[in-house]
Amino acid sequence: MKPSFDVLLVEDDRAVHEAAAHILSLEGLTVDRAEDVSAAVARLRNAQHQIVLSDLMLAGFSGFD
Repeated sequence: MKPSFDVLLVEDDRAVHEAAAHILSLEGLTVDRAEDVSAAVARLRNAQHQIVLSDLMLAGFSGFD
């Protein structure tokens, strides 16, 4: 069975990434993390997520990709 998370957080700015993950965790959500689109796609294939929270301006892609 695949691991399950509430949120997949996709953010390439380290400070924003850490702050967002901390805030989500304080709200009791389980957070899986990715720093780019390739890592996000891999995480989506290997775990279940309720929602994806993504930066819209990622290197080489947009958050909509």
